[in-house]
Amino acid sequence: HLSTLPYDAIYAGCFLEASGDKLKAKVKACGGDASKVICVELDVTSDQSVAAAAQTVKTDLEKRTGTCGLIAIINCAGMGFNGPAEFFPMDMYKRQMDVNFFGYVRITQAFMPFLRAASTSSGGRRARCVYVGTGGGILSPAPPLLTAYMASKWAVEAFCRSLRVEMQLRELPVDACVVNPGFVKPTMLVSEGLKLNAKMWDQCAKSLGSNQAQEEYGPLLDKFIQYSAEQPGTHVSEVAKTMARVLKAGRPYNSYKVGPDSKAAPIVGSFPVTVSEWIIKKSMFNKLGAV
Repeated sequence: HLSTLPYDAIYAGCFLEASGDKLKAKVKACGGDASKVICVELDVTSDQSVAAAAQTVKTDLEKRTGTCGLIAIINCAGMGFNGPAEFFPMDMYKRQMDVNFFGYVRITQAFMPFLRAASTSSGGRRARCVYVGTGGGILSPAPPLLTAYMASKWAVEAFCRSLRVEMQLRELPVDACVVNPGFVKPTMLVSEGLKLNAKMWDQCAKSLGSNQAQEEYGPLLDKFIQYSAEQPGTHVSEVAKTMARVLKAGRPYNSYKVGPDSKAAPIVGSFPVTVSEWIIKKSMFNKLGAV
């Protein structure tokens, strides 16, 4: 979608080289301008990879414009682990945070000089850091079995809020905001999530020496997966359209909600905790448990 808009270049971080080729083919098939898309090899969990990507972008920008200015960075790398908190493997907690949170921090720090260069140059425009959150943001209820995922996303919210005010206090024309999608479809989240779940149960079994974790929590996770699959979701193109709005806005909002469930989540989250917990348990699991 962004390639159809009047931007000179769009740098797309790709974990796999083959993903870059697929992306450009998709852009072309959807009527976009694939010539604007420059795919850059990137692993957001690696300091060296992020530094190399930043250098690649800088070199290309200098060739194109004679400067090294970017008007925006969109942090959208992500993954989602599910599993019971009391048994969830610690290395999977670390992996979740490394991709969904520390990865965003690495990108922000590496590319912030380019945003500052673009926004403070003569005739420049306000720059922005955009982060992908989840649901209704920090006011959302926290669903069970998502401790790793929700912790990573709420960490992003805190980082963005603090960064936003830091830029204001320094009087730098760089905004920070979060795009919060609800259920988005079609994506590969369900199919890839099932693979991650199998890996999670396997690691739990190795750690415990038994299948206790899956025996106790497997039915609940199955219920959650079923609930997720049954949600109509918002088409993924709406996220792209929202990103375009964020980039176009003179002064972007702190948060953009995408989809009716994302807009409803803060309302549910603002209820007393016992009430929001009742709603989660009843709607997702049709079970109240201990009250």
